[in-house]
Amino acid sequence: MIQKSELRRGEACGLRRPDTDLDSAITTIRWQITQLGWDTSHGAPKSDAGERQVALDARTADVMRAHRQHQGQECHAAGDRWADSGFEFTTETGEPLHPAFITGQFEQLAYLAGLPPIRLHDLRHFAATLHLAAGVDIKIVQDMLRYSCRAITSVTYNRPA
Repeated sequence: MIQKSELRRGEACGLRRPDTDLDSAITTIRWQITQLGWDTSHGAPKSDAGERQVALDARTADVMRAHRQHQGQECHAAGDRWADSGFEFTTETGEPLHPAFITGQFEQLAYLAGLPPIRLHDLRHFAATLHLAAGVDIKIVQDMLRYSCRAITSVTYNRPA
């Protein structure tokens, strides 16, 4: 089933290029990069609900096309130093991104935008809160965030199951 979904940081870091079809605007979440201390580990998504197909809106597909063009330029510039890792999001030499790098980039952008300090993970909670405030059924929010059961969503957002 294709769904609208919020990716976790590790799922975005672990996204592989062959898993995204920009013509169909669908990506399949099959991998994640998790951070344990400073070390990273590559593996399957956090839960059985984690592996899924996600629909991309037209704007996101366009941004990803532009990203791929930019990445092609980085590959050319890196020459023999390019690591053909197969990841969608990489360093300028093709290595997968470290999850802490994503967090650091987010914190810098939030600071430059004049926002108060917030965690990247808080964006998932913010999205859920906005959906619930707009009257979206809690089951849909549960599916969007891929919580394993309705009770976790209910407890997290103080909503009746």
